[in-house]
Amino acid sequence: MPLFNLNFSGEFENIQSLVADSDVRYFLTLQCSNCGENFQDIYISPEETVEVVKKEVHLMIKCKGCQRKNNTVQIVLNSQNPISGEEGNGTFVTLDCRLVKYEKKDIMK
Repeated sequence: MPLFNLNFSGEFENIQSLVADSDVRYFLTLQCSNCGENFQDIYISPEETVEVVKKEVHLMIKCKGCQRKNNTVQIVLNSQNPISGEEGNGTFVTLDCRLVKYEKKDIMK
């Protein structure tokens, strides 16, 4: 159960804090940990859930390469944090990735 932090770094000018809206979508590039198949521009939203084997996750992917079905990503409960201060550095959200590797991200579009 690898946990990945989406970190934000920037300089704020006339902004006290940065907070994600409730309808934010995080765009990710993921890779199947079994066969290496890439999933590009996959988005995950805190408002959208899917039930997989008696639990709810925010994203479930079936790999076309190896046919593995339960590749899941879940936003860790209470991990969406506001970023504040003049430097604006910190963890924006934490993701629990199962059977997928996290490649790169464009945090919000």
